[in-house]
Amino acid sequence: MPGRRILVLTDLPQSSFCRNLGVLYPQQVTVKDFTSEEVELTGFDFIITQVVKGRNVSKLDFDALYSFAEEGGQVICCLYEYACHNGLHFSKTYIEGPERPMIRIKVKSDITRGFSPGNLIPWHGQVSHGIENSPNQFWQRQILDLREREDLRVIATSTVNGGAVIIEERVGRGRIIAIDLLSLPEPFFDSIGSTNKYLFVGNIIGGSVQYGKHFPKKLSYEEFMGEMERLSGEVPSVRLIEEGEASDGNPILSLNVGEESQPSFLFTGCIHGWEWEAPYGLLRLAELLGNDPSLEGLPPGGYFVKIVPILNPYGYERNVRQNANGVDLNRNFDFGWEEYESLEDVSVPWDFDYKGPSPASEPETRTIQGIFKRHSFVATVDFHTAHFAWEVAFPCDETLVKGIHKEVKRRLKDRFICHQHGTSAGEYIQVNLDRVIELKGPAPQLVSYSAMRGTRAPILVELSGNCSDVHGLVMNAEVVVQVCMAAMTVPLRASTT
Repeated sequence: MPGRRILVLTDLPQSSFCRNLGVLYPQQVTVKDFTSEEVELTGFDFIITQVVKGRNVSKLDFDALYSFAEEGGQVICCLYEYACHNGLHFSKTYIEGPERPMIRIKVKSDITRGFSPGNLIPWHGQVSHGIENSPNQFWQRQILDLREREDLRVIATSTVNGGAVIIEERVGRGRIIAIDLLSLPEPFFDSIGSTNKYLFVGNIIGGSVQYGKHFPKKLSYEEFMGEMERLSGEVPSVRLIEEGEASDGNPILSLNVGEESQPSFLFTGCIHGWEWEAPYGLLRLAELLGNDPSLEGLPPGGYFVKIVPILNPYGYERNVRQNANGVDLNRNFDFGWEEYESLEDVSVPWDFDYKGPSPASEPETRTIQGIFKRHSFVATVDFHTAHFAWEVAFPCDETLVKGIHKEVKRRLKDRFICHQHGTSAGEYIQVNLDRVIELKGPAPQLVSYSAMRGTRAPILVELSGNCSDVHGLVMNAEVVVQVCMAAMTVPLRASTT
């Protein structure tokens, strides 16, 4: 949505919230202190209010906000000001840890895209600023005893007391969405209670989620294989193939869509077992392509996609980096293995980067190398999680790779923000894969092996992951699908022009 015009009305214009909205929507946000500045609402598409100091709530002209919505505008406000204006029962509720306040999605809505009715999402602040996932005192704001009407519905409720945490009120040609944003701190790595703070705001303003999907729990490897089998059984165009056997005896499975004689693409995940989030985005991709082979104008029958969500079943199941033999599979490929030097003083199994006793010593490595020997790929994307980076191996078709990267950046623009890795202060960036790393020369990694095999666009994408639970899966699944769609659409469209 180009040209968003967003007005933020607050009594704390220097807040991190205001600053990060400017990161999410650069040059599109105007911040006004409603306690000291004259405010003109015309000319804006969205208004966001946040009253930080309760004594100032009467200074916010809520009648003007209703008039703005009446004319087609959209208002996002915090619960306290909405409750005060409408004479509703506001509650700020504390509970002791380790139980966490959550919200339960009640209805399907554009606000909660990526989630389904019944999904539970951690949603809270906390008293301590210590380790986020330690037992603590948590709080959450709600509106209690709200009576729904034809024009007023509850989108999400609290698991603490059943109160309303997200409310939508239709007003004329617009609407007012009241949501508990004030309880949540700014999101950072594994900030369980605030991971999705900007996701619902983004859905309202810019449609942050197009394809992403929440999964209620982290599946065991057996359960994940069951989901792959279920999908291939329900969707005839998705074929399940056993590619080989892993070091722990588990099968390595792939999901396949399209004709093998056509331009081919390979998408892989979880070669490092603790980097477990990307497989859920890859499973979602298979579901989308299987149900709609012409997704985004893709030529039905004009491409082939092989998806291997989990290359390292042992590591995935046990949340460790290595396979069952203690080998870092992404240092075990038969390309530059001899030249690779470990970071350790003495290299032994279970080291961070132990490359194994010999090139391709591991069954997982031989399985993926076998795939390359049976197929030639236009593009491959291997997904990892080390805080958002775009890595390219050489040799490659540099024009094609740059075209795919440009399309990825277009797709992710103004969608999500994340805390900047390596900073101690509140520095945030858009999730746009701006950070580019070029991998030149032989290296025993999957992406470099792909380049050696002649893949035109051998790509490695680092997400932000390794989280303690599933609270961040919607964003990660969205990014995975968008990256894969860019990797497919750019070369396929170029071949038809």
